[in-house]
Amino acid sequence: MLSRIVPFGSVALYLATSCRRTYNGMSALWILKTGLVAILQIIVHDATMQKKKVVLASSSPRRRELLEAAGVLFVIDPANIPEDMTAKLPAKDLVQKLALEKAQAVALRYPDAIVIGADTVVSIGKFNWSKPENEKEARMMLGKLSGKTHHVWTGFAIIDTKKGKSLTRAVSSAVTLLPFTKKEIDRQVKTGEALEGAGGYMIQKGGAALIKKIDGDYTNIIGLPLAAVLSELKKMGVRS
Repeated sequence: MLSRIVPFGSVALYLATSCRRTYNGMSALWILKTGLVAILQIIVHDATMQKKKVVLASSSPRRRELLEAAGVLFVIDPANIPEDMTAKLPAKDLVQKLALEKAQAVALRYPDAIVIGADTVVSIGKFNWSKPENEKEARMMLGKLSGKTHHVWTGFAIIDTKKGKSLTRAVSSAVTLLPFTKKEIDRQVKTGEALEGAGGYMIQKGGAALIKKIDGDYTNIIGLPLAAVLSELKKMGVRS
């Protein structure tokens, strides 16, 4: 840490042997003490950045893996509340609403923590889809997405329960799927992963074979726009 801030050893040695000198009326010893205080303040600030308890209000293995890969220390406490997909809202607003509801449900259990909630939907035309509830629904979703471009929206909410502050954001990525046959849809559904991802596919698994192109944040399609989340966490005092 110190070596990244200043060439500490050489500066300290120079100042230690020059304590009787003055520079514009300031002794070298005073300069040394002031510099050390500033360095210690930086160290203390960095040390407290991740002391805040972070809670992920989601049981999603994908979101857990993304946060772990970013070096964030956190605990998992799923919200386990029903998702109301019937709300007549644009996808951007819907995912933020659902993410905030999840974060708020878990925040009640933590008086001093940073709570993260998230929700992902696939949007095409007038439809906003979460995970399919059964194989029939998965086949319907994949059939409508075949050969077309859709948008994956992930909303996230972050609550600082001690300060009573909260924020929500939504990120969109465009995904174009290859055209595929009913037989290929059946094959995708039989893998089991069709029931685990919004829209009936998981881009980080076998669903990658269905993709023609993507435009936007890849981690957002997986389930958590990592760059955006880390940026907001840093503002709240959490550093990865």
